[in-house]
Amino acid sequence: MALTFNVMENDVLRPMFLQAQMESELRGEKKGKAETLTGQLRRRFGDLPAWATDKIANAELVTLEEWSLRILDAPTLESVLAELS
Repeated sequence: MALTFNVMENDVLRPMFLQAQMESELRGEKKGKAETLTGQLRRRFGDLPAWATDKIANAELVTLEEWSLRILDAPTLESVLAELS
């Protein structure tokens, strides 16, 4: 006989499940933004140096979003990936 239960009805497991789900969604969003930015930068500036791909891979979501806007008018790769002020 198989036992089934709904995690969302369990007061202990529900918060853990929701936290894991939220973290997974944020990781996916960050990965998607990083991939898009990398593609845009390659299109505009050519092959990226290792320091640039490392910086993108380690950036926070808000930073990736800012860099994605900077690419529209920044003259160099360095100016796109400059630290946020």
